[in-house]
Amino acid sequence: MTGLRLHATPYEAAFRRPVVTARATYQTRRGWFVTLRDGEGREGVGEVAPLPEFGTESPERAVACLERLGTEGLPLPESDDWEALGAVLKTAGLTPEEFPSTYAGLELALLDRAARARGVSLARYIAPEARDRQPVQRLLVEMDLEALATEATTMVCSGYTTLKLKVGVSSLAQDFERVRTVRAAVGNQVRIRLDANGAWSPHEAMLALDAFIPLGIDLFEQPIVYTDPVSFAALRGRGVDIAADEALVRPAVARELISRRATDALVLKPMVLGGLGVALKLAQEAHEQGLRVVVTSSLDQVVGVAGALHLACALPGEPEPSGLATLGLFAERSPELPVVNGAIALPEGPGLGVSAPLERG
Repeated sequence: MTGLRLHATPYEAAFRRPVVTARATYQTRRGWFVTLRDGEGREGVGEVAPLPEFGTESPERAVACLERLGTEGLPLPESDDWEALGAVLKTAGLTPEEFPSTYAGLELALLDRAARARGVSLARYIAPEARDRQPVQRLLVEMDLEALATEATTMVCSGYTTLKLKVGVSSLAQDFERVRTVRAAVGNQVRIRLDANGAWSPHEAMLALDAFIPLGIDLFEQPIVYTDPVSFAALRGRGVDIAADEALVRPAVARELISRRATDALVLKPMVLGGLGVALKLAQEAHEQGLRVVVTSSLDQVVGVAGALHLACALPGEPEPSGLATLGLFAERSPELPVVNGAIALPEGPGLGVSAPLERG
């Protein structure tokens, strides 16, 4: 065998509580763990987890691609350099624009294999000066106010210093009460971030920003659906940093937002954007413009979260709390990547440093 053989194992993971966003309510998360292995047994693991409501290909298109490549295989990279890995995926007919999550998962498997070959963690494959641990935020999911207050205080007592809530699903008055409840429960030293997933019109977003500002909001993600840089930039300068999330799915839009400084921050989801390579380039461009960068998962399982963790640890500058404490939202979670005192440490060993249930054959 002269190429790489692909194996894919489907999964379906239930959440402890439904995760409610302005775009969808999630009871479960579906995807595939993948492995790429050569004839000598050297391998890398990845994860493919489409989220079409956030701009990825459909699960049907992803599985069709995985089945094709499972039959055809992929060529061996000419080297373990990132450019050579991208050439493998291009030869296989994959682009991050057309198959974001499939590309992301297979790129991650190639990167894991390459980092293992060098005997370094994936974070240090990306940047030799990478950090050993990454602070993380915690998404709060309770809707009942009393339960929400308990959830918030429990998370702060366990070491989290940044909490996040989804807004835009209920009325502005109900959202305000939820955020006010959290602020009252945790005090003023804890960061609170909000994410509307593009639920509001520009006028509604202005009203929401004015309402939430007295509660001390650290970051407001995607208040409106992106239409142009002018309307997005108009939300800035009102006392809370504005972050682009779903707007970043189209690379041209992402670069326009960065170059025109139409946003204060980027929220980078590698699984949605088309992999670590795309996310890293956007992070580097944002850093040059002085923008904040928050790396987050797309409610992935342990392999996808590990990939995003290695990227976050490799980014320069003061670390922004990342949205990677999502494994605890599942009814059954992997014991890997535990959150300790509000941070996740890089796993020991080369590559990703995590395992996944993979078919062998």
